[in-house]
Amino acid sequence: MKNTNVVEDMEEIAAEAQLTNELPDTTPFTFEYPLDDGAPELGGGSEDDPLVIGITSTFLLKAAAWDPGTFVFHMDATFKLVTCAYPVIVCGISDAARQFHPMAFFITSQKTVVQYAHALRSMMDIYKVVVGRPFQVRYCMGDAEDAQINGVEQALAAP
Repeated sequence: MKNTNVVEDMEEIAAEAQLTNELPDTTPFTFEYPLDDGAPELGGGSEDDPLVIGITSTFLLKAAAWDPGTFVFHMDATFKLVTCAYPVIVCGISDAARQFHPMAFFITSQKTVVQYAHALRSMMDIYKVVVGRPFQVRYCMGDAEDAQINGVEQALAAP
């Protein structure tokens, strides 16, 4: 988010990059945070007030509108995508040709069950808004991190 770790700076950036009907398909937008009179209210980054912000585009979401039996969903976290040391959760699908298609990225302050589940649920919600139908997962791949496994199970089991 433009090389800053100041929450107020990130809120300003997020406010300028919200989804609108006029937004071109390939322009990234932010999602997955509460709004206060239309302004993003990002968490402070502590365990009691975690920071989670999603980034995607309508193009990335529409490109993943496949039959769930034809892809594997992937969710994993890395620290190597941002210089401010926040973990980034990467969500996407891979096809039979082993090509990876990213769907969304989440900057988060911690890697906990709550944040993994919240990230996946919010990606599924924005997918439904953009694509017009629910995102369905038949196959899922991640690493052996307990928080990730439990978060994915919680999100996929939720109604």
